[in-house]
Amino acid sequence: MSASLTCPLLAIHGDADRCTSLPAVRRLVGAAASADKSLVVFPGGYHELLHPWEGRDKAVATLRDWVVAHAGGRVPGAAKM
Repeated sequence: MSASLTCPLLAIHGDADRCTSLPAVRRLVGAAASADKSLVVFPGGYHELLHPWEGRDKAVATLRDWVVAHAGGRVPGAAKM
């Protein structure tokens, strides 16, 4: 399945996540056919990286920056931050 992933791909994962397997996510991203793929691992992060925890702001910024970059540098209709 991952060999058919050709769209831009961002995977974020906490290294303390006990719900999903970081090695499996590494394999998925590594096997994806996309030329534009990234895996960002958050030290100490659990499964819900966007819920309150000490690394939440960095996780949100990572997602925001990736989306903005892939939307040509701006997101129409988005509020300025």
